[in-house]
Amino acid sequence: MDVMAPTAVKQTPLRGLFVNTAKEQCSIHESGNMVLNALLGDQRIKLDYVEIRREDYHGLDSKDFLKKISNDYGAEIDSDAYDFTIVNYHHFTMAPFVGKPQLDGLPGATYAIVLEVEPHDCLSFCPYGWFDGYIVLDPSVRDDRPEVFAFPRPINQMLPGDLDRVDEVPIIGSFGFGTPGKGFELLVDAVNREFDRALVRVNIPSNIYADDAMASVHGENYARYLARICKKIAKPGIDVEFTYDFMSKDAMIEWCRQNTLNCFMYTRKQSGLAATTDQAVASGRPLLVSGNQTFRHIHDYLRPYPGTTLRQAIERSGSVVKTIQADWSPQSFRNQFVKMLGLTLGKDDNRIDGPAKDSNVPGNGEPKPTMLVISPTCFARNAMDTLSARAVSALSDASQFQVIKTVSQTSEGYARTCFWSKPDVACFVGWEPDRAMSEIAKFRSAYSDCKVILLSAPTAGADDDGAQPLDLLGADARRVVKGIAPFNTQLVSRQPGPARVGLYGYDAELEIGELSAILSKIDREIVSARVFIYLAPSDDPLRQIALSDRVRMLNRQMTNATSFELTPLPSSTAERIDCLAKNALNIVRYRASDADILTDIRDLALTTERPLVFTRTGKFPGQPDGGVYAEDQRLTHFMEAGIGAQIAVFNALAEGRFVAEIEDLARTLIVGKKNKKKNASSTSFRDLANGDGWIVPGAKPALLVDLADDAPRERSATDLSKPDAPVEQAWLYDALRIALADREEARVAILGDAELHAATKLRQDGITFETTAAADIAFVSNVVAGKQELELKLLQLATHLNPGGTALLLCYYAESYQEPFVHESSDFKTVTPEEFDAAMAAESSLTCTLRPAITSRPVCISPPAFTPPPVGLYVIEKREGI
Repeated sequence: MDVMAPTAVKQTPLRGLFVNTAKEQCSIHESGNMVLNALLGDQRIKLDYVEIRREDYHGLDSKDFLKKISNDYGAEIDSDAYDFTIVNYHHFTMAPFVGKPQLDGLPGATYAIVLEVEPHDCLSFCPYGWFDGYIVLDPSVRDDRPEVFAFPRPINQMLPGDLDRVDEVPIIGSFGFGTPGKGFELLVDAVNREFDRALVRVNIPSNIYADDAMASVHGENYARYLARICKKIAKPGIDVEFTYDFMSKDAMIEWCRQNTLNCFMYTRKQSGLAATTDQAVASGRPLLVSGNQTFRHIHDYLRPYPGTTLRQAIERSGSVVKTIQADWSPQSFRNQFVKMLGLTLGKDDNRIDGPAKDSNVPGNGEPKPTMLVISPTCFARNAMDTLSARAVSALSDASQFQVIKTVSQTSEGYARTCFWSKPDVACFVGWEPDRAMSEIAKFRSAYSDCKVILLSAPTAGADDDGAQPLDLLGADARRVVKGIAPFNTQLVSRQPGPARVGLYGYDAELEIGELSAILSKIDREIVSARVFIYLAPSDDPLRQIALSDRVRMLNRQMTNATSFELTPLPSSTAERIDCLAKNALNIVRYRASDADILTDIRDLALTTERPLVFTRTGKFPGQPDGGVYAEDQRLTHFMEAGIGAQIAVFNALAEGRFVAEIEDLARTLIVGKKNKKKNASSTSFRDLANGDGWIVPGAKPALLVDLADDAPRERSATDLSKPDAPVEQAWLYDALRIALADREEARVAILGDAELHAATKLRQDGITFETTAAADIAFVSNVVAGKQELELKLLQLATHLNPGGTALLLCYYAESYQEPFVHESSDFKTVTPEEFDAAMAAESSLTCTLRPAITSRPVCISPPAFTPPPVGLYVIEKREGI
């Protein structure tokens, strides 16, 4: 069908074909329609629309595929008549049935709608190179690949929201398909905490793809299961209403408009952005989301729960939603689409009128402060295997900070890192106390201006709020991390046969009768059960033998159909979660000798759909009670409560709560820091060096900036989005920004290649380079190689600089005895300290205020062939009165 907007145009529009998946009860087809509708009304384009069914097209070549689409369209599609094709390409609904040979037959330039987006790789599920452009429906994406374009969410209908409305009884609404990790039970618990009277409304429509699979998790319809659990959780005065309607988009927006607050508490680990917030934003009503990365496009505007409470969101977030509506309007989407056409089809096409590609960054004020997360070892992203790994992973997604991860370094390494990242706060995670003190001291010697937080694991004897009277070990603050229940999605079917019960922490010598008591309780209350006693890794073979003998004796005492098995505790995180999710009930007893393992088990168990209980004889230090002790209730009570059994513990240990607490602590430490910087005179290069040009020992070490011969060529933290930028160029750019901050309206001159990275970045910042007049700041864009080139550049700098002006240059340098570097036949021409001094002496108008501390560097005797020598930053000033 022809869905061209009826508005008349004065010029021939570009014609495109829009290929969507067939209509089904899922968000994929609807997302395609949202993109289509957002593009309607633009006079510069005309779209024809066709849907393709879930059929296997792999046997068709490109021509036959186009014929097949023509049959679905109802008319022959002429390839020459189209300028472009948009494909709603999804890895679930289209990728299994359509391959590159078929896509190559589509007319014109091809563009893929990318719906499922990983936070740090927007094309994880869409093959790069198959399309001429990628319409990534995630405004938070930062990707420099020329084919990738970040688009605002395509919201077509916006309501004003009636923000003056006051509901006597607040209505908190949430909705979504019935899949694990939606956090509806967490929403009810959050409402319990903040309100005495409220209505919680949840709508869970049926889903053609998910419902059958979800029913296997608990042996019943998943939506009905959630409704039962949520109603049990709600305290008196909190009403819970569940509906199961598949609504039209307009009806869903109207449903959201009726709510005082639309709130989404997802805990899932899943690619892509949550589409539910699209309708919530369109309604114009106040909004709140969890810290889950599926809402990262909202985090740019609104701090997540619990950093923002439900009451605060009702009071304050309405105006935030108005801002989002403006940024995500259909006109904003169309403008970005036209920009993409202009860049991919050719700017000389007179039918396209749009500026260059931009990043759609929300205009939300000042940049975020920087947090450096320092751990003893490198952790993979989203690692969950240890408490330290979970802490690092959680902080990596802190929405209120720009977070940069690093590992233990030398003092010089920390100085380089801090020079690039300029952190406001550093979090030390996973350090033993003896190492933490020395590591923090090493960091402070490199960068004393940064606030330091030490995050420690709990120890036996800690009180319930986790506070411990321990030495700060050189940090500004120390926080005990009681545990972290990570964002994670687990889908494991309910196991057939007798109920499975997992026992953890029962595989060592216990008080007399403790193991017997818990096994007897299981036998008496569950009646038919299969009990797994998990064995922690141990070097003591007698320990397992003794336990086996004890279990065999207890087995003979059981009266019902209950069996016991000893089984090794799985070593991998995935296997541990799988075991926990297969059990109908997990019971964990804390034991100090295996504290790390049992803490991991508890935290991972909280991410499953299975009830988790503890024992009063083995309480975790610092853990809140939450009323989930095996001694307090029949075990069948916890099994019937399901995920509601441990809701209080989950809320206390939730990843989002941990991040919010550390963000608050960090902001408390750095409060007023920016204001002090504004009021104080800016630091100049001269302040950081003594009269001989060497770094002053007590000076702020942000300019200890030599790269060691054996140091990796890291990227500058100010240039994280430029993976191919040479580190020396990013480094030079950083230094230039420092110099420019010290001078208002400075005139800047460049010597060398104006297309190199540092020069290009300055132009993007709005800096223009002087070509005739003398400059206040001058820099050499290329790395200076050898004595002769240095002498030439110094002569040019003396000519171009005003008196009192500052110059910056990079040099390959080495000591005289480093023969492989200083030999005439070497691949890179270096400058020795003696040669630099001689060249400076020849230019009496110049003085060096900063140079690399060469003598403190390791000696490189025999570098491999073509290995570049170290690069140093030299800061030179022209004397006053000359």
